[in-house]
Amino acid sequence: MKYCTNCGHEILSEAKFCMGCGVPIASPSNSVRPKSVMEIDPQLPKKGGLFSSYTEQSLINDEIIIYRAKLHWVIYLNAFLIFVASIFCLGLSEEGDDIYDNLGTSLLIYTFISAVITFIVVRTSEFFVTNMRVICKVGFIRRKSVELFLVKVESISVDQSILGRILGYGSVTITGTGNTHDPFKMISAPLDFKRYVQDQVARHN
Repeated sequence: MKYCTNCGHEILSEAKFCMGCGVPIASPSNSVRPKSVMEIDPQLPKKGGLFSSYTEQSLINDEIIIYRAKLHWVIYLNAFLIFVASIFCLGLSEEGDDIYDNLGTSLLIYTFISAVITFIVVRTSEFFVTNMRVICKVGFIRRKSVELFLVKVESISVDQSILGRILGYGSVTITGTGNTHDPFKMISAPLDFKRYVQDQVARHN
């Protein structure tokens, strides 16, 4: 037998209103929170291994990845421009000028080193939104990271230049309770990242 939570009057199992006070009887099905589009197909954590990420290995109980951002390809632009300059110098060296030959070779070597370093930065940088936390990590040797539980997130801002709005990248700054962290730059689709963070924060408030 059920009883009204407002007045304690006995109610029938199929009743929609309390006969004592007239308060509507909540349906059990209404207590189930519908899932958002962001939670319909969450990215489940992968098994640990050589290529598993820091975030995937540090997930706590019942924590799932909702959204994953990455660094934009524009981060390779510097290495690409140096590569073009090296090809230009090597082309001039065909006229017999050793200065251009040495310069072109040096720039080509620098391009390779720069591309490798950038690749490592891209592979080791992580920007995740889970159902419990926001996790951002950049760097391999010198690491910069932010891990905030959603209840501690006060705000998240996005800064985009004109080129950033055209190509789809920008800087994201996360403000936690009492702290403002340095921006994470060159994140691809930063507005999507912000939207997912705000959606999950709203569910915890």
